[in-house]
Amino acid sequence: MTMKAKPIVTLWSKAAITAVDDALAKTQRTVRFECSEIVEDARSWFMHVVHLEGGNAYLCTGSDEGEVWQVRVQLAEFEPMGPLRDDHPDPQSRGRVLQMPRAVDEDDNDVFVELGYLEH
Repeated sequence: MTMKAKPIVTLWSKAAITAVDDALAKTQRTVRFECSEIVEDARSWFMHVVHLEGGNAYLCTGSDEGEVWQVRVQLAEFEPMGPLRDDHPDPQSRGRVLQMPRAVDEDDNDVFVELGYLEH
């Protein structure tokens, strides 16, 4: 018996809406598509970054809310982490500095509006 996937409720921060400007519909489709693929294998929560060509990055954090998946979309930036240790298993990666996505620290990036409900 195949189980029907849970719907996805998408909440956008006001900062993300402002940043995406005229490309909101296209960006919404991209976020929905990428997140709908992720929720198929996710368990309780996920984090994903949507990159736009020549534009901003959007941090998508999803949580399983029982009957639906709730995805919050925020304007993102990347913060460097410390370099990988000298005893890292992959010699090519030793000393490499990775970037971790984080939500931009703006008041409007923590104020959310529901912009989508997707039957998945």
